[in-house]
Amino acid sequence: MDPETFDRVHAAAASKPRKPVLVSAPDPTALKPIPRALRLNATNKDVPVLQRTLAFLGHAVNETEFKDTRFGASTRAAVLAFQKSAGLPETGHVDRGTLAALNQAVIRANPAAAATTARIRGTVRDTAWAGIKGASVELRTRAIGGAGVVLGQRATLANGFFDLPYTAPVDAATGKPVSPLLLTVTYRDPAGAEIGRKNLTNPPPMAWANFTQGDRPYAGPSDYEVRLAAISAAAKGAPLILLTETAERPDISHVALACGLAQDDVMRMVLAARVSSSSPAAHWTSRWCTPFSSRACRRPCPTSCWPAPTNGSSSTNSWRTPPTASRSWRARCRRRHWIARWPKT
Repeated sequence: MDPETFDRVHAAAASKPRKPVLVSAPDPTALKPIPRALRLNATNKDVPVLQRTLAFLGHAVNETEFKDTRFGASTRAAVLAFQKSAGLPETGHVDRGTLAALNQAVIRANPAAAATTARIRGTVRDTAWAGIKGASVELRTRAIGGAGVVLGQRATLANGFFDLPYTAPVDAATGKPVSPLLLTVTYRDPAGAEIGRKNLTNPPPMAWANFTQGDRPYAGPSDYEVRLAAISAAAKGAPLILLTETAERPDISHVALACGLAQDDVMRMVLAARVSSSSPAAHWTSRWCTPFSSRACRRPCPTSCWPAPTNGSSSTNSWRTPPTASRSWRARCRRRHWIARWPKT
């Protein structure tokens, strides 16, 4: 073969796409239930559990996605193939119905997986959304006309969080997990009085059961909590009242850049902390002062209280209250509900 023909053959052989390496089917005893629902582009430790299950059931999954713990295109194609074979809606996502069908297939192949400990996690909060320490959380089966069987009980931690492991009940006649699995979570305050209940139906192996007293569901951490955490991390734990903004020490600008917040937001937090530290009233906390620092005053503030900069800058030097005016200003604040106004730039 002449060199020119050899080069052409070599180029043709090299141009053929290589077959992707696929996830090999695991031994049935290595299978375990998939903890939660998953969607395209998810990246977490539960994705490989799904991919091993799909490979065991004969659906191809790219090994690259398995190593990256990523729910990619080949994983979605495998989920679609499983949904089609099981007569489920072909969504490409591991929704609740698909999750249940996959886990049933796992338990059929590996009955020991049914004994895997499941968990109920959550946080018990009071009407002010603060975690309740020492609250009791009880999990039991829900039976018609009966009290059910207690599966586990836990006391909440200082922040109200609980992690309650339990073993799913098994049908004595078939040896398979009870289906449908009906559970009731009962919440009691530290004194033992019941404060609420929540019913669960066929919960995943790791389910959340948060509870908040009152008629206002928990809406997540406040803007104050989110900003305080970000600023504290960027400031390396330095107290807010020590942060300044001058030509020599542009602390607030640096912190704002580091934590991704607007400079105005950081300065409002610092201002609220300074107002709180200068007030003798115990209820004038930084958390309480923060909303007022970003709103217009009900009445004009005394000019002696953190006057607006005269040079157009946003220096914190202009916030200092003269000692001679400090006590009288505090008294007027208590009488008239004044709060320091944010100096506009």
